[in-house]
Amino acid sequence: MSLQLRPRNVVRAFNWLTFAAAAIAVALVVPRDATLATLNARLLVSFATVLVAIAVRYSIPLRGFKSRRGGEDSVSLDLPITLSLFLVEGGAAAAIATLIGFPLARLFRKRADIAPLAFGGASRAIFFLLAELVRRQLPLEKLDYSVGAFFGFFTLMMLGMLAFIYFWHLPAAAWRERRSLDQLWRRYLRDRHLWGLLAMQAVWAYACYQFMTHGNALLGLLAWLPMPTIAIMGRSLYLARSEAHRLRLTRDAITAMLIQRDPIPQINSVVASALGGSARETVQVVAAIERDGEWKVVTSIGPPRDAEFDTLRAQAVRRLFDRRGGWLAAEDGARSVIAAGAYDEKGMLVGALCALRYARDGRIGHRGDRRSHPTCEPLDDPRLRPCHTRGRAGRAGRPAANRCRPL
Repeated sequence: MSLQLRPRNVVRAFNWLTFAAAAIAVALVVPRDATLATLNARLLVSFATVLVAIAVRYSIPLRGFKSRRGGEDSVSLDLPITLSLFLVEGGAAAAIATLIGFPLARLFRKRADIAPLAFGGASRAIFFLLAELVRRQLPLEKLDYSVGAFFGFFTLMMLGMLAFIYFWHLPAAAWRERRSLDQLWRRYLRDRHLWGLLAMQAVWAYACYQFMTHGNALLGLLAWLPMPTIAIMGRSLYLARSEAHRLRLTRDAITAMLIQRDPIPQINSVVASALGGSARETVQVVAAIERDGEWKVVTSIGPPRDAEFDTLRAQAVRRLFDRRGGWLAAEDGARSVIAAGAYDEKGMLVGALCALRYARDGRIGHRGDRRSHPTCEPLDDPRLRPCHTRGRAGRAGRPAANRCRPL
């Protein structure tokens, strides 16, 4: 599968075409929906639209889920609002709230691209319009306070969200970024954080529906307010924890630099803060920093790997000595390794950044492609050079890195 992203103008055109299709569908359905003719229904939809915009603005990012375009994959806590509105007022009301609420979040997040927000709102609007056909067949009068009704509602909502994610959201993401659909399916299925948030929203959506149908209508509206509040607190907590983690890494690096004179924690800080952790990929830095000149793994971020990866990593790093810049890949069918060289101003290899992954989690790079690509900048960091050759590179007539014993 090609690593090249689809042109940005093509993706933006697809997003806006989806939004236009959803807007036309809503415009055709709303005049025929008698439930939206009352003032109370219109006020309810307006209030829900504003809350949806706030929930989308403060969506909670998923750890380790990054778009290849640099964006974040996140979960917005708007489902209790839209699901309860869908059950009480119908699919057209929920479609209006999402179609307008998602792009409206752009007012609260100035730097956000409005096209993906419009696509997200349009996708949910189309989903609610189609789900209206199922809603008409449901015995909503039987959704009472019984345990059976609750579990039936919970199961139906989880199946609906599962169908939306796996049969629309992920195929669109796979097309947009030219990724393997099977890989995205398995990645989402393994994320407990995602499904925990979705299950929590389904539970609260049932509570909001009961408040709106069997209790006071004002109580149902007040039941919506905790979700934007939780979204704001959740995103703030995520950002605070990320900042605290970066501060701890910086503290460790400064301590190592000023007290221990040890470059390893500094390398750990740089790699961890730049790449983060992943359960499917291990990132390693290899260099010759000991006096014996032997190339070793000086830092490793991610789960441990078996000895077979050592052989693949050594093959990739050895070939970097004969290349100038770029990356090289090696694989044996079950495992894949990609290595990017770090070079000084004279073109000498001083270290390498390696990414290790099992083939079942998706290969890194093209299958069978072993060519070098100019994706690495020259790096002149004396901490990555062998200790006994620092300051003497070039005087012996051969590169300092090549005098080290290879992996």
